[in-house]
Amino acid sequence: MNRSLPLLLAVVVTACSGGDDPAPPPEVVDRQVEETPAPPAEPEFMFRFGDSSKVAFVSTKNEGVEVPGSFLGITGGLNLTDGDISTMTGDFSVALERVDTAEPARDLNIRQAVFGLAADASGEARVTVTRVQPGTNVLEVGGETDAQADLDLTLLGTTTSHTAKIKVGRTSTGYTVTSLQPVELSMEALGLGDGRAALKERCGHTQLGDGVTVSVELAVE
Repeated sequence: MNRSLPLLLAVVVTACSGGDDPAPPPEVVDRQVEETPAPPAEPEFMFRFGDSSKVAFVSTKNEGVEVPGSFLGITGGLNLTDGDISTMTGDFSVALERVDTAEPARDLNIRQAVFGLAADASGEARVTVTRVQPGTNVLEVGGETDAQADLDLTLLGTTTSHTAKIKVGRTSTGYTVTSLQPVELSMEALGLGDGRAALKERCGHTQLGDGVTVSVELAVE
């Protein structure tokens, strides 16, 4: 009998048994379910814009023919500390799909060609008021003051900075903000150059001006 056989069997048994210590438990991986982040909270405003608020504009076509219009559906509001107008900041959105030039066919052309809003799609321009410099800081009810406002306009991913001459009035329930003079904007600078060209071609205009003047009538309460 081969004397090395018992020794070989002992080695094999020992190697397969794993010894006296129990095998380590399998590694537990903590797989946490990723929660969908909550949507950002709506900003809190001391005063919110009422339904009568609007942004009006005037563009030109065919060598100086004026085309007036407005945007309704203004949402947002203003904040100020202790009634001090110099502390006023604000943020509001303009619903681009709610353009109104008193001609539905023209409104549709503007929505589709200029803003790229197909069918019932919606879009917005966002205005952020960063600083207000009033002639009078605190108003009594019924009072008003001229002021200068610095603001940022974000439209279709392009942000531009502007300065506006405004009048601020105090009512029994809040404030009003109206333009003393329109703000002059460039469609090219706003990133609307391609939309302007598309509108010109669609409508067959001989000329479509780059400049647009914009003014506001805002009531907050």
